[in-house]
Amino acid sequence: MGTVKLSSKQLFSIMVLFELGSSVVVGLGMEAEQDAWITILLGMCGGFILFFVYASLFKRYPDLPLSEYAQKILGKWPGKIIAVLYSLYFIYIGARVLRDFGELIVTSTLSETPLFVINLLISAVILYGALLGVEVIGRSAEIFFVMVMFLGVIFIGLLLLSNLFHIENLQPVLENGWRPVFQTAFPLVLTFPFGEMVVFTMFLPFLPKKKEGQKTGMYAILLSGIILTVTIIFQIGVMGAYQAKTSTFPLLETIGRINIQDIIQRLDPIAILILMIGGFIKIIIFLFGSAISLSTAFSIKSWKTLTVIITCGALVTSILIERNYLEHIQIGLNIVPYYVHPPFQIGIPLLLFLVMHYKKWRAQK
Repeated sequence: MGTVKLSSKQLFSIMVLFELGSSVVVGLGMEAEQDAWITILLGMCGGFILFFVYASLFKRYPDLPLSEYAQKILGKWPGKIIAVLYSLYFIYIGARVLRDFGELIVTSTLSETPLFVINLLISAVILYGALLGVEVIGRSAEIFFVMVMFLGVIFIGLLLLSNLFHIENLQPVLENGWRPVFQTAFPLVLTFPFGEMVVFTMFLPFLPKKKEGQKTGMYAILLSGIILTVTIIFQIGVMGAYQAKTSTFPLLETIGRINIQDIIQRLDPIAILILMIGGFIKIIIFLFGSAISLSTAFSIKSWKTLTVIITCGALVTSILIERNYLEHIQIGLNIVPYYVHPPFQIGIPLLLFLVMHYKKWRAQK
């Protein structure tokens, strides 16, 4: 995999689609009700800080993923343990995203189809894409990016033409003050989706122009943050804060309300297509990141076999992690952002960052 190359444009497209991924499926930041859009902007600012830490480590070790430079910073065996933990973390989060999209399809279109069958079909497509390699994923992401942006603009225009958007649904701003906004932004919105960019510590070494790594990531966070903010504003503007908060899939319901002269309506299938593109990219990046972490840390050459094993593990995990979608959402909003994400997105990278600079200081002294 040492010869794999990703252009900055391809990596940017992957990052934006990754960030949108499952973030547009659930009601992101809706705990703050009509101020949810502010929580996304605050989470995006925190995402800039986190990615600065990731980029600083990348600048020091431009040819190595996190799973390898962790061994150089902390030592061989502590670094290998971290690599294994990250691999398991990526599998678990990838499985959660797979469950999100499986439930989405079952709920919206194929209600009589077992969840396992849906997830199996999604996993088969993801495995096929993963076996084709990172470069194929990058080229596909460029096409998907243009498609998603185009359809997104079309949907915004149709919502405005339908006279569904009501700006008063976003008022009053900060009705309950800043406290609920900050409590929702940190750590919930910070860790999901912006902190999940930690997986790209496995992909940044594929950039031929190493200096573009930090700029590419920052621009991706900025664009995805703006898109998520606009998405939430339209969800609240169309449905109202309460309905957007209680809806299972608020974006799908928002687009489903489009009706222009009884001619342009029932656009749900197109919306599901957009959502599935983001989900495909997000799941495949997590599972590929898991494979990279293990293969580089333990010098496993048969990475394709490893990818098959990891994908099967994610499939099984996606079915077994929770009994139903309600429990899945509750754990995803109340446990994962507070106890699972922070050690991997903040704790370990910050530890590596501090130890790296301490060693550099000692060497200079």
